[in-house]
Amino acid sequence: GGVVTGLDHSAEYLRRARARGAAGAAFARANLDAPGWEEAAGDGVAHVLACNLLHEVVDPEAGLRRARAVLAPGGLVHVSLQN
Repeated sequence: GGVVTGLDHSAEYLRRARARGAAGAAFARANLDAPGWEEAAGDGVAHVLACNLLHEVVDPEAGLRRARAVLAPGGLVHVSLQN
């Protein structure tokens, strides 16, 4: 069993995610452009999923660097983009 932590800057999207009742999942409000979200990674994560968000941030390259920094050894960053 793994641990899932969902981060989003939208309180509404987080409300929707919590309402789905994903057992064992945790959700928190965070902004990829702002420091602090990395703390949710603890000692490192196996996967970072960046889904349809790079067009929303001020500095996508910096966000991806920070996502890479929270990976455990052998971890992966998955990115999906609109269109």
